[in-house]
Amino acid sequence: MLCVFYSDVPRGTNFWDKMYFNFKSFIALKLFLCSTWNIFLVFLLIALSGCKKDDPNPELKDKIYLDLTNQEAIELKKIEDSEAKIQEILKSLEKSKPQTGDIKRNTIKLNDFKNVKIKQQQQLKMWRILKFERLKYVRKSRLTQDEDSWNKTSEREFEKYYSEKKLTRSKPYWDIKDRFKESGYRFNPTLLGEGIKTEEKK
Repeated sequence: MLCVFYSDVPRGTNFWDKMYFNFKSFIALKLFLCSTWNIFLVFLLIALSGCKKDDPNPELKDKIYLDLTNQEAIELKKIEDSEAKIQEILKSLEKSKPQTGDIKRNTIKLNDFKNVKIKQQQQLKMWRILKFERLKYVRKSRLTQDEDSWNKTSEREFEKYYSEKKLTRSKPYWDIKDRFKESGYRFNPTLLGEGIKTEEKK
């Protein structure tokens, strides 16, 4: 390595000075190479840190998935309450005295709560299926979209989901008398044809 720098030594320099000169040149080269390597590492780390990693759980930011998870938890609580009520009725049934009607009443209540629990378990299964399907959809769609586009899509889908949810949970029927009252008009069954059948019967 020293021979590499020997040609750069000025003429008339003695041996030890040449050795010292070459040693300094060697250290300078080593420091230069180390500095260059360090700079390269710094730029590499910056580049790597700048790369965004894909979110392994994008569904946790999806409002529909979170709502389905909440519905699942609510249904689980209902099942627990129904089971507690069933156990309570079973204890009452054991204490029921014959010829008092208690056995019949408690048996009816027990069957009713068992049927309620079955429906709740079916509902829970539905929530879990919907939740799993939403999870698959969210993860797949997130891979094909950037974060901003995905957030906008997710928000639009939630608005549609929420509107449909409100319609599903709204009153399935409406009272015509209430509608007349809200509009300020007086309800007249004869004008609507409701009084015609009564008159025909007479």
